[in-house]
Amino acid sequence: MTDIFAEMHDSMMECFDQGGTLRGQPVQASIEHGVAVIGEYSDVVAQRSIVTLPTSAAPRAGDTVTVAGVAYVLDAKDTSNGYVDRWFVR
Repeated sequence: MTDIFAEMHDSMMECFDQGGTLRGQPVQASIEHGVAVIGEYSDVVAQRSIVTLPTSAAPRAGDTVTVAGVAYVLDAKDTSNGYVDRWFVR
């Protein structure tokens, strides 16, 4: 039996892929700007840019990722569900 969640994430990444490279290798990637960072008391404490990458690409803090022709540095992992990782970038 195939993993339906892996297929779903593959399909979503294909739809939202903005074309990227990670450590010089092609990777599916999408970037979001102005994402609200929620603080301790449910208030917005900052707005950041977040890139979504497949977990299988093994992204690490400090890596450079290029999305849509713009280079970013992976700062800290926001979330991971085992299929895709969301990273704060600078």
